[in-house]
Amino acid sequence: MKKAIDWANTILHKPIHLTERTDNEKLLKRIRKLGISDYHVLKSFLTLTMQAEDFALGEFVRKKFSPDVIKAYYTEEFKEYGVNMMGFHSRLSRFFNLGFSIEKACAICVLDVSGCRFDANDFAETVLSMEWTGAEKHAENEIQSAYNEPGSEEPETVHSQFGKIMMKMAGVQENMKSNLSYEEVAAILERQLGDLIDMKQLIKQEKEAYDESGDELNELLSKVMETGAGVKPDVTKYTIDDLDYLILWEEGDSLHPRIEDAMLRLKDFVAKFERNNQDLCNLFQVYTDHQKIVKLIQSNHFFFIRKEMWDYYIENISEPELSNALLAVFSVKADGLNINKLCKAVLNNVDLLRKYIF
Repeated sequence: MKKAIDWANTILHKPIHLTERTDNEKLLKRIRKLGISDYHVLKSFLTLTMQAEDFALGEFVRKKFSPDVIKAYYTEEFKEYGVNMMGFHSRLSRFFNLGFSIEKACAICVLDVSGCRFDANDFAETVLSMEWTGAEKHAENEIQSAYNEPGSEEPETVHSQFGKIMMKMAGVQENMKSNLSYEEVAAILERQLGDLIDMKQLIKQEKEAYDESGDELNELLSKVMETGAGVKPDVTKYTIDDLDYLILWEEGDSLHPRIEDAMLRLKDFVAKFERNNQDLCNLFQVYTDHQKIVKLIQSNHFFFIRKEMWDYYIENISEPELSNALLAVFSVKADGLNINKLCKAVLNNVDLLRKYIF
């Protein structure tokens, strides 16, 4: 925005200035003049500020507001959603990106009598499901669903904003702006909540799922990355030679060999998931049909799935092969563009799912 203002002032006779929403000190001073409580000042400030939601903004908040006011604000913010809902996940990730600690989140959400009083196990699962990558370098093909920072060299467009809204609706997650690794986060949760739940068992289950859906799919992801725009169209030989069109597959259509190989690798992953997680799959089959659907919805962190497909899943959820396959595909850490296209196509095309996955 500053660059746009500077450019405009090169041709305007009367210079214009940035809105006070881009200057935290001026914005806060203006809000305080309203004479409202500190709680409402903080709420108004965080709603109006146009600064990036990062550690610097969090430090400003911690400097200007008391711990009690901050706690009261976030208690009400978190209470607006259930602990398993995407809305809570989104607000909690912003809380962490502002530099607030996991210990403070545990206090507000679980431990404090005047806090949210969420179930400790559900809260821990939500925290562990976030993208804690520590100091690792992010992959170049990682899906970016967060809006570009103010002053970015790549301004947002109408199309990019709409696309990122759709990705957030589908549950695509950004990596946390934190140097904490997954193991460090798990250790903090164990110290804070270990007296309430069996954290070691939960961490073991979550870590196994995290590794299974991440590390063991590296080979698949590498293979799929070769199948995108780099494949020359050959419409006379293959009906579908690009991942973007895989979702349109119909019986009788032919796939480019690289895409077909990627589908077979995904099928192998599903079979391996079921072999390595027999206890989980057996427990899943004991659930009622309604509980199975709820579990699948809670497990979906990456994909936008059409209503027609959810209707089909609900109608046929009692089929063990189908439900276990869905559970496996939902476990895939599909934060890369091509692996996301592959799995999304499978989850939104019944015929494709049944022919290639089980």
